Amino acid sequence: MNYKGIVAFSLILQALTFAGTITPWDFNGLAKIEDFEGLANVSFLSAIVPLNPHYLVDTGYYFNDDFTITFPASNPPDPGNTYYAGAVVIGDFSQGTDYWGLGHRRIDSPADVYSGNAYLGVLSDGLYPATVTFGFRDPVYKVGAWIDSGQYHNTPLTFEILDNVGNIIDSMSTFSSDWTFVGLESNTPIYSISFTGFVSVVDNLMYEIPEPATMLLFAFGGLMLRKRKTTR
Repeated sequence: MNYKGIVAFSLILQALTFAGTITPWDFNGLAKIEDFEGLANVSFLSAIVPLNPHYLVDTGYYFNDDFTITFPASNPPDPGNTYYAGAVVIGDFSQGTDYWGLGHRRIDSPADVYSGNAYLGVLSDGLYPATVTFGFRDPVYKVGAWIDSGQYHNTPLTFEILDNVGNIIDSMSTFSSDWTFVGLESNTPIYSISFTGFVSVVDNLMYEIPEPATMLLFAFGGLMLRKRKTTR
């Protein structure tokens, strides 16, 4: 493809910006999955709630070496809160976890987890929704997860994708009902994602990092456009 072709293709890509919902079957072979298995009770986590162990996630830890917590900035956000409201934790029935939830909607055994023994949850006092935000080392273009609530059925849950400066690219809301998949894609690079809800729980977080050739084409097209502007 010559210079003019690259510039034209880049302009077309920029003009055809889009975002929309996707299903788990819309991911290709490049998709990666974080199932949160095998993370509890290891060096970067410390147990809280002694009678029902959950494990605090270190805000400096990178899941799959790809993404990390960017909000809350410290975990737990309020160490003095009796309920550890807003804390991001790993629950794992193979590591002593007894249950997740406030009694109205409970995850009591591996049979209640979407898959395996483990999940990621955001603790809450049940009065206010809590948010967790993850930032990616490299941008992704497709991302989704199975989510639920540990409070009630039909509790609202919101999923957002954000650009490199924190602007919302797209969002979707659903209601908890024994694990619901939320997924979004965009040709605007996705640098971070957030989940908001009451006693939210997440499993099998899926994301797709674009092929290197696609990333280079976007980058090269952008460089050519900037070069053309500066040489006029």
